[in-house]
Amino acid sequence: MISYRNQKQIVVGLATALVILALVLIGRNIFKPKPTCSDNKQNQNEDAVDCGGPCLACDLKDLKPLVVENTYILDYKLKGYDLVAKIFNPNTKYGLTGIQGHFTLTNRTGETLRIDLDEPFYILPGEEKLVAKAKALADNNTFGPASIRFDLDSEISFKDWQKVPAAVSSTGDVLELIGLKMKYDDAKKASPISITTDLVNRSTLNYKRAFVDVMLCDKKTGQPLSFNEIYLENIKTEDMRGVPTIIWRESLPLGTTVCYRKAHTDVFSADNRY
Repeated sequence: MISYRNQKQIVVGLATALVILALVLIGRNIFKPKPTCSDNKQNQNEDAVDCGGPCLACDLKDLKPLVVENTYILDYKLKGYDLVAKIFNPNTKYGLTGIQGHFTLTNRTGETLRIDLDEPFYILPGEEKLVAKAKALADNNTFGPASIRFDLDSEISFKDWQKVPAAVSSTGDVLELIGLKMKYDDAKKASPISITTDLVNRSTLNYKRAFVDVMLCDKKTGQPLSFNEIYLENIKTEDMRGVPTIIWRESLPLGTTVCYRKAHTDVFSADNRY
């Protein structure tokens, strides 16, 4: 039988243990780190680890940067150069508008020269497109660029990414080019001097401005030779129209062919819709 003294000691010991346990639990709650959006844990009603709920949406968290797939210097002898960059957006839900970019040219002596785009560009989800600066260095034929690089002027924030408006067609290109007719300058079908095509607006929106880009390449090597862009206005939904003739006035070699053609418009800009 446990003596009164031993009973008292047990009670005191249990009470002390309970007090210590309570203090430990209180201390853990006081000093426990608060959940954050970068603690590598799925908590605070997040949809996945560190995204959704009070954190950044999960599809925004996993966005990938734009990819500059290639750059080209197209020489026009004494008339300057066309500078072209092929850019790919690997994200299938989000695009960008109002992007500023520039080319950096380096000559054989190591000198560099920055050439800014004439205006910001935009890119749709999953799109591959060309951005260009036409007739650069027309007044500086002594520079002689040997290499080219394209960079964005600033880092893209997740806040810059936008979803395509719901009214825009979810399948295929918003603007589609149909058919292609090339007019040659001789019977041998050597150097094409003009191209005509038709354009269809597949979205349910009307656009104030659109562009058609065409690049010509050497048929055998695939090497880009020339780039051209024309501007169109007031493209109504389901409108089909002939694109104004795209003309090349410079001499092009035998075996020149169209290697890129695309119609595009800024679907993100409310100012571009009517």
